[in-house]
Amino acid sequence: MRKNAAGMAQACTLLFEAEVPPMGYAAFTLAKRSAGRAGAGDPQVGARMLDDRRLLLYSDRYELVLDLDRGGVIVGLLDKTTSRDYAAAEGPYFLNERRGCFIQRETFLMSRDTRVRATILEQGPLQASVRLDGVLGDTKFQFTVRLGKGRRAIEVGLKTWFESDQWIRWPSRCTIE
Repeated sequence: MRKNAAGMAQACTLLFEAEVPPMGYAAFTLAKRSAGRAGAGDPQVGARMLDDRRLLLYSDRYELVLDLDRGGVIVGLLDKTTSRDYAAAEGPYFLNERRGCFIQRETFLMSRDTRVRATILEQGPLQASVRLDGVLGDTKFQFTVRLGKGRRAIEVGLKTWFESDQWIRWPSRCTIE
């Protein structure tokens, strides 16, 4: 939410659950509430640090664990509806790993070799999101992930800032250390 100099809301996004008919429209009213939130209790959507290196992002459908010491790779992706974990905590490949042969540096780089900084952007009750900021070689990157209550989709975004033209390729002719 953006506020003006007087502390009043200037611009914001309002997120709420609503029942909308399949055809036509519905009208909604905003009203002040004197008591606490209705249905407040254990949040179904949120984010929290498990320890100094792992961040948990959860919803009513998923539990997602990000390892901050290994570039924000996903080491746990539990689908609560099927009780199946889709991510490997160890191994040669990880979900959410950036990697490639940086030709100007003549080396193969992997984001798992760097630490990222995590910022919790949204914290329930309907959606939660986090942002991971890191550097791969000389290249800054920003990864965001969002989970929502009742949503099957996991929203992800990646921004990368290249200081100059970068040639990145698969390591067919690159030194892998």
